[in-house]
Amino acid sequence: TGDFASPLISQRVAAQEYDVIFHLAANPRVEYSVKYPALTTNENVQKTIELMSAAINNIDRFVFASSSACYGNVDQLPTTESCSPNPTSPYGLQKLVVESFGRLYSDLYNMDFAALRFFNAYGPGQDGSSPYSTAISAWCTKLKNGEPLGSDGDGTQSRDMVYVEDIASAMLATANHDERIGFGVFNVCTGQALENRQILSRLGELFPDAAVNHAPERQGDVKHTLGSYSLLNSVVGWAPKVSFWDGLDKTIDWWGLKEDS
Repeated sequence: TGDFASPLISQRVAAQEYDVIFHLAANPRVEYSVKYPALTTNENVQKTIELMSAAINNIDRFVFASSSACYGNVDQLPTTESCSPNPTSPYGLQKLVVESFGRLYSDLYNMDFAALRFFNAYGPGQDGSSPYSTAISAWCTKLKNGEPLGSDGDGTQSRDMVYVEDIASAMLATANHDERIGFGVFNVCTGQALENRQILSRLGELFPDAAVNHAPERQGDVKHTLGSYSLLNSVVGWAPKVSFWDGLDKTIDWWGLKEDS
């Protein structure tokens, strides 16, 4: 089965076949959650709680893929984990609700629960074919297909972009941390942000024939994301290693776009 909350998966978890659960499965798009709030709440909250419940007293640590969408639009940049969350989309709220259950399960059932608030993930392997795809994957798909790139709003929205290898290393560092975490929320970010128009400008230099179609801002999107990873660094010793422009080059190579340009 492909359902992470299926009886088979729950039975395997309850049988203590796993030491650590990395929970990344979700309906992960902000705009999609705005359009389908009930459906995505079932996937992102209800089913996740079912998996967490099967894990009570049966695993060493639950590592949950949360999101910077929990913060919403914040005044403090870089954003730290002490900032009050104020999500602007069902997706952000869903992640925050699961974090709250994580705190409760830690207190009530002694579950070791770590929520990693990913900022804007990108890199090889990311699907760019959906209307709800992330910007980098969508732009790469358009370039591959010879179609115009999309730009939402005025392009000044900025994002703290985290390369997929850095996200993987953050999860492994958290899972392998020797000391008990109890309950913890940690940013996974780079501490640097780029505007969409800066990235589009670079893509325009690399692919001069690429056109850009402009569209209104997407409902539920935040204007800026920029995080601090100092807490995760202090607890598990993690820091990002891949700069955005290096990560973009690696992603472009994976798509085979340089050969086409």
